Amino acid sequence: MVERRRTRNLISSRGKSSGDLLRHSYDFFIEGPIKYKDVRIGNDSNMVMIFKDKMSLLHTIRSMLSFILHFLMDIIRNILISFNLYFTQMKDVSGKIAFVTGAGGELGRSLALGLANLGVIVVIWDINQKETD
Repeated sequence: MVERRRTRNLISSRGKSSGDLLRHSYDFFIEGPIKYKDVRIGNDSNMVMIFKDKMSLLHTIRSMLSFILHFLMDIIRNILISFNLYFTQMKDVSGKIAFVTGAGGELGRSLALGLANLGVIVVIWDINQKETD
């Protein structure tokens, strides 16, 4: 059996494509998990953390900080989008014509009534003629 060498940069995740991630997942399921060894951190012999090496600890911390940073950036971005949507003026649609299909059902009927309340000329259509009356 040919031994494959696993190469990955433990400090930087820049330039990783989805192919790299898929290959790593494939390696994990085919070859099994990476064998870890004990690494003593600090002078206290009771504090033993299981990592591949000290660089893997740095990689784990960097990954956690990156995740938290991206999460906070997503929250800020969504708040800014919400402000943009909240303060945008609505378009005046009074006097326009709207064609609502499926107006015999609950959703189509409520949409037609909402548009009518805004002053829109509403044309309704449904397969079931009795429901539209």
